[in-house]
Amino acid sequence: MTRPPSLTLRLIATLAIVQTLVMLIIIALHIGFQMYRYGSEAVMANFVINVVAESLEVDDQGHAVLAESPLLRQIYQRHPTLWFRAWTTSGNLARGERPDSVPPTMTRPLADNVDYALSWAVRQNGHITAVVKSPETDHPVIQGVVIEAGVLALQAEDIPDLIIDTLYNLEGVVPVFGPSVVAALIAIVLVVRRQLRVLLRVSAAAAGLNPDRRGTRLPEERIPREVLPLIRSINAALERLDAWSEQQRRFIADAAHELRTPIAILRTRLDALPDEPLKDALLRDARRLSDLSTKLLDLERLRVAESALVPLDLVALAREAVADFAPLAAQEGYEIAFFGDTARLEILGDALALRRAIGNLIDNAIRHGGRHGVIRVSIEDNGDLTVADDGPGVLPQHADRVFDPFFRGSKTGQGTGLGLHLVREIVRAHPGASVSLDGAAPGSGACFRLHFQPLPRSV
Repeated sequence: MTRPPSLTLRLIATLAIVQTLVMLIIIALHIGFQMYRYGSEAVMANFVINVVAESLEVDDQGHAVLAESPLLRQIYQRHPTLWFRAWTTSGNLARGERPDSVPPTMTRPLADNVDYALSWAVRQNGHITAVVKSPETDHPVIQGVVIEAGVLALQAEDIPDLIIDTLYNLEGVVPVFGPSVVAALIAIVLVVRRQLRVLLRVSAAAAGLNPDRRGTRLPEERIPREVLPLIRSINAALERLDAWSEQQRRFIADAAHELRTPIAILRTRLDALPDEPLKDALLRDARRLSDLSTKLLDLERLRVAESALVPLDLVALAREAVADFAPLAAQEGYEIAFFGDTARLEILGDALALRRAIGNLIDNAIRHGGRHGVIRVSIEDNGDLTVADDGPGVLPQHADRVFDPFFRGSKTGQGTGLGLHLVREIVRAHPGASVSLDGAAPGSGACFRLHFQPLPRSV
């Protein structure tokens, strides 16, 4: 499974790219302004002067020498007509032939009290023919050097080097702009993560959605307006689902209620028939229909609201259920017994719904316990209630489906397939409660376990 893309990283990367583009635009505007004001040839001459200044060194005798850098050699190759002159306190350096048409310029280093590094142009007939500049340097031999270079036609290969040189020489901008870019990137990371926290709150609310708790919606407060339409669309979908669920529940309840009268009439007419094997089979089928309609009604009637949960004694509920089913269990060939580690165990629950849940588990044991053995109802101090029998048990392939609606392990057996499903729905409505099947080994009997959160014991 591929890892989903990170929205945070995308936003940060996008904003970082924007910052980089802004910096490049500033450099381009600076170069463009220089070209507009002086022309591309003068800008190239200024660039050559900077490269020459970086190539100046001092030898062992203390004289200024020109150590040609790779960049300077590349410029030689691109511009065969290149010429420049450099005047230092220890001697002069030159390359190429200075055209006679270029008017003479300053031919000595600057005085010690002169401190400027701006270029100035040598003009002839209104056109710039050379550029003179005194680049800044810390070495005393080279300090105050004056370099003159002739104008050159800008070539495509020169542009990357020109951009780097411009960025390097923006001394007044980079110290301010560089830290501001770093600070902006850090701020972007913090702001983006902080703004996305609201999505984590929405995600937690979505994880807590429960189909049995209608009316729950995702929060819309303090949601960014870019995300708000999505949240509202989800809430509208939840509202439609609630309406559909309510309609389905009402239909099932109405259908089950309407079936009760025809089933009762059918059973009355069957009772009037002469005794014969067919009558017994029809009566069993009628009882199944009656049981099915009753359980469908119970699915709607026994839906538990949290507001209906009150403290109650689980031990007393279990004892009442055992007493209620004792005659039926004895009639079907079982013994039924109650075992408890404590005389009282209080939980928060709905008494009517839990009584039906425990009763359904006992009824399931009676129906599928093999008509022999003991049905054991037990309660432990930790809030566990178990109903176990000595029957054939549950097949392993059926263990994951026994709580599904209308599932029956045997198509020819008794039951509607709704009893255990109703148990699960009732238990789900109780916070912290759960229902499970302990083991699924054929021949070892079935054991269903309900777990509840015990209330603190009163002192």
